[in-house]
Amino acid sequence: MVSNTFEQLRSIAKSDPPVLALVLGSGLGDVPAGLEELASVSFGEVPRFVATTIKGHAGKLVLGKLSGKVILVFRGRFHRYEGHGWEQVERSAFVASELGATRYLATNAAGGIADALVPGSLMMLRGHRWWFTPTQSVIETPYSMELCKLLRLASKSCGIELHEGVYSVVSGPSYETPAEIRGMKSVGADAVGMSTAREMEAGARLEWVRGASEARSEAGAWPVQEGWGLDPRPA
Repeated sequence: MVSNTFEQLRSIAKSDPPVLALVLGSGLGDVPAGLEELASVSFGEVPRFVATTIKGHAGKLVLGKLSGKVILVFRGRFHRYEGHGWEQVERSAFVASELGATRYLATNAAGGIADALVPGSLMMLRGHRWWFTPTQSVIETPYSMELCKLLRLASKSCGIELHEGVYSVVSGPSYETPAEIRGMKSVGADAVGMSTAREMEAGARLEWVRGASEARSEAGAWPVQEGWGLDPRPA
């Protein structure tokens, strides 16, 4: 792994801006395979960032090349339930913009609500709704139709089934009760998680091309697969 200062990473990005910022959620820290690192710094070295506290989030910002393209990779993210304010939760979007990225792809480990989402499923977000808000209206604007189209083409090319749906957003850290899951399902939610939405809304304010994909386990705080124990999602 290449060790650098943030200013060195910024300088490299300035001369060769990343075409994409990729946020890696829980369990995806080693993705993408084949990434050639150009520069790497810990989150604590990034201005107005702090160290991550969640297991499965390495807390590294990496600039690298993949298939000849420069990309910016966030190995981890910040969550509201860690005690951070919303400004900190959104900060990765603004750092990515400052470093020249114009596309933002976020991933997370979420709980599947829709019957078709078995453990290990991949779902692309069409929109999200905030749980425990007065309206619980679906917010569709943060997600780019351009990236959605590319994700569909990529999944088809790789032979991977890609689900699409609405993401229900909760603040955490506790998991959903069965009654809450039934309520979310009744208003059209397909999956539930504790991250991603505010990053996407921040990206919308920056007028980026944005997309998000997620889903690993079933929703709720109970065993979903032999050997897993409790639902493994910090998101």
